[in-house]
Amino acid sequence: MGWALLKLSGSERNMREELKTPLIIFGVIALLWAVYVAVSVYVMCNAEKYPRLIRVFVKLGYLTRPPHK
Repeated sequence: MGWALLKLSGSERNMREELKTPLIIFGVIALLWAVYVAVSVYVMCNAEKYPRLIRVFVKLGYLTRPPHK
């Protein structure tokens, strides 16, 4: 049939190799999301200092007063 029995250590090694790529991709996405959240919180807390950058994170209709130009 084309299949063979593997020892438990061999199957664990194969599973680790198969999971390595998805874990790396998930880690990179989680890191980018965490950086985005941290930057957005910082910019929103300092909206007076970054009036143009606040537009990236918040719709202008949601702002209580328009940013200074």
